[in-house]
Amino acid sequence: MRLVHVTALMFLSTACGSTVIDTSSYSQRCAVDADCVAVAPGDQCSACAGCASAAISATEQARFNRDAAALRSACPPRLGPRPACAPCVQYEAFCGAGRCAARPSVR
Repeated sequence: MRLVHVTALMFLSTACGSTVIDTSSYSQRCAVDADCVAVAPGDQCSACAGCASAAISATEQARFNRDAAALRSACPPRLGPRPACAPCVQYEAFCGAGRCAARPSVR
């Protein structure tokens, strides 16, 4: 039954125009850096979406990926060529004071 509710919520969300995914609804608890993963929040239908700039608990990565994929599947088709996008700034996830965060990578 929960899947039906989540699917209905995703449909209503995209039907109303929101294809934005926010990390605030995902756990960000951690003990060490390896407990965190970098993710790409924001509008999943944006032509330049996909740049990781936030972090969540690694235990939430599969749920985040499923939710992001569901939002992307509701995106309207693109008309014309994909616009040129600036290269993504590389972010890395880390654990600071028990909470996952992201910072620009120095590698």
